[in-house]
Amino acid sequence: MSSVPQSNSIEQFWEFVNKNGVEHIILLLKENQQVAEFYPGSHKPIQMNHFRLELDLSEKKNQNLFVFNVQLTNKETKSSTPVKIYETTNWKEEDRHLPLEVLSQLLDVTRLSKSKSALLMTSDELGICMAGILKVCADVLRAIDESSSFSIFQLAKEARNQHPKIFQEMIDYDHCYLLTQHHLESNHLYDAID
Repeated sequence: MSSVPQSNSIEQFWEFVNKNGVEHIILLLKENQQVAEFYPGSHKPIQMNHFRLELDLSEKKNQNLFVFNVQLTNKETKSSTPVKIYETTNWKEEDRHLPLEVLSQLLDVTRLSKSKSALLMTSDELGICMAGILKVCADVLRAIDESSSFSIFQLAKEARNQHPKIFQEMIDYDHCYLLTQHHLESNHLYDAID
């Protein structure tokens, strides 16, 4: 989990992405929420001292999700890496949680990532809450894939110990159970669990 970079830390952010081989970034934003322009939203590249970012493709996946395919080029090594940014849209200011369907789609993104997990980013406390729910549910699915035992409550407790702003209310814990159930049912994964 990470905060959205400020305008003075954009290059450090992309250096982190490059160094850690991040392929998927999930950007949890409320509707009309403004953040520093840290990736290209148009076909005008972003030039930095050591990196160049270019937009290859952007698409609105559905009413709740935009996907930006960007190329991250390291100017020193001349290497280029594709990075996908999934940005939430249509998350109303008055809603505490994103709809389960959207969270389930974002959960699929974490499963697609070859690295341990996708980078979850936000700029406010409700976004941190959503990132915590996604992290716990991704850990649950990883445990299922590995046929390991797990406790959603214990995973949530560990996440809260790492980031105290996660799971401030009981409804947030409940949302972990609801999202896990929704994801397993919508992807017909209950059959894979013994």
